[in-house]
Amino acid sequence: MEYYDFWNVLYCLVPLIAAFLLLAHYQGRTKPQKGQSEAPSENELTAEDLIINESDQSCLSNPFNSLFDNLKKVNLYDPQTRPEDSKDRWFKKHTAELMHDIACVAYIACYGHLENTFWKNIEALNLEPQNDFVFQKLIASVHCTPWGICGQNCSNLLFSFGTRWKLLPCIAHIIETDPRFDSVKTTYEVARRKVETEESKVP
Repeated sequence: MEYYDFWNVLYCLVPLIAAFLLLAHYQGRTKPQKGQSEAPSENELTAEDLIINESDQSCLSNPFNSLFDNLKKVNLYDPQTRPEDSKDRWFKKHTAELMHDIACVAYIACYGHLENTFWKNIEALNLEPQNDFVFQKLIASVHCTPWGICGQNCSNLLFSFGTRWKLLPCIAHIIETDPRFDSVKTTYEVARRKVETEESKVP
């Protein structure tokens, strides 16, 4: 009888343990990284680190990305022309996490009002994108086809970033030297020229 009870308990525990491990695994995927830790040198970071395709686990096709699912529920209309709601508050609260998720960053880059609110949230929370290696790696990333054609993942966010700050040297080095990042390089250079033009007008 005791032998039978032992196996009953075991059969009950195994699914619970498996469920716990699975939950921990996927929560770990969306857990924000310490983006402001010391960035790698130019020799340590490779161009492959900045190529993020939709087939990657952290991209739009990941059905377990609850952060992205919640982001899609945020109102895309200008929050200044409507009352603030719970999703606006969620958006602000989770801004630091959103900055480190490629699906979320790429989504934000597609919608002007959402992007504007994103930058306002960053400023209000005193976050430091200029020192955030993970965030910069995402906004400077590209996706490539099997035929070698590469396109930007977050051109709008990269441009907005470039009008405010410079990329970290290890990331700037890759987009300046690898032809797969030519479109990223162009976007960034246009943003930096805009800053230089405005600064030259200041008496």
